[in-house]
Amino acid sequence: MNHQGVGQISGILILMLLAIGGGIGIYVTASEDKEFTTSSVLMKSEINSNSENSDENVYLNDQYGFMMNIPDGWTSREAQSSAEDIYFTLVLEDTLTEDVINLSIMSPSLEGMARNSISINNEYEELLGGIEATRLVGESLKDGSVVEIILAKTGEKMYEITSSAPKETLDNILSGFMMLE
Repeated sequence: MNHQGVGQISGILILMLLAIGGGIGIYVTASEDKEFTTSSVLMKSEINSNSENSDENVYLNDQYGFMMNIPDGWTSREAQSSAEDIYFTLVLEDTLTEDVINLSIMSPSLEGMARNSISINNEYEELLGGIEATRLVGESLKDGSVVEIILAKTGEKMYEITSSAPKETLDNILSGFMMLE
């Protein structure tokens, strides 16, 4: 082999190594970015041992300043909305019964939309994590199922919790709801 061929092969190898190294650097940087989230699910072992409900995990969201219980057998996932007035949604699902509880954080201007989504049979005031809230109980206008909606406002945010789960299940989950702000 002549010196020119060795030089070309060496150049190609150096370019390949740089490309691979750069790709690894980009991957590591992207992976590191994904690790910094604004929320987490604390497993039972991380929860204070004085907790009354030791069979539950706790969902903590620093960005929107709240935490809540997630019973065993339930999953949680964050969902993004394309609507600019809905800032965040957390979906809780019971893996056995398929009951669903949605917690959305949105602009208070959407309260009318929430109220108009059900035929309201009962409405009463309560506290949610130490803040005043309104519980609406009625039937979904979409499918006629029994639905509970809890609305709580804090400044520029409104917390909307929509549930098709039994009242006892919803109340158990919300008993651990706490505002962190």
